[in-house]
Amino acid sequence: MYSEKEKIILRVAEDSFLHYGFKKTGVDAIANRLGISKKTIYKFFPTKVDLLNAVVENVKARLSSALEEALTMRGNAVVKLYRVAEIVAERSSKITPFWLEDLRLNVPETWEDIEKFRREVFQKEMIELTERAKKEGLIVKKPTAVILTVILSAIEASVHPDFVLNNNLSARDSLKLSLEIVFAGILTAKGKKAFKQFEKAKRKK
Repeated sequence: MYSEKEKIILRVAEDSFLHYGFKKTGVDAIANRLGISKKTIYKFFPTKVDLLNAVVENVKARLSSALEEALTMRGNAVVKLYRVAEIVAERSSKITPFWLEDLRLNVPETWEDIEKFRREVFQKEMIELTERAKKEGLIVKKPTAVILTVILSAIEASVHPDFVLNNNLSARDSLKLSLEIVFAGILTAKGKKAFKQFEKAKRKK
């Protein structure tokens, strides 16, 4: 567990890394934003890479918690798949291709760790949910790889800043519409009925 001071440092570091990239973000700039010395940051995180890795671990912990909540929520496999897609989208809206490329070039070990987490945690769960939904007759029996590619491609496009700005939409509205269109295409009649019941119950809350 991190101390309160460490949590504050990690929040500011995460914001700085995401906004400016790893290479262009100096520890001195993070320290200035916090109103503390670099020495204080180095006391908790000896190097910039250590700080980045702590940020990544913190993000992974939050995502794992959100994923667990989605998987244990009430509802069928389609409802859970939709919620997992929302979690992926929420994070994707903050992580740009530039940021990932910056990591790949400058801290490849950290980039590979992120990719491994994405493959072994989120993709694995999405594959299992899609397969379960097909067995339950909720999703059309098309190749799972194609279904997930369509979902993830729609997410990537809908949260891209240029798309949002050029179409006068909020990222939230853009995502909601994109997922509605995609799920309308992959759900069976039974799946659409179940999903409508879920949406109706959600609106009542």
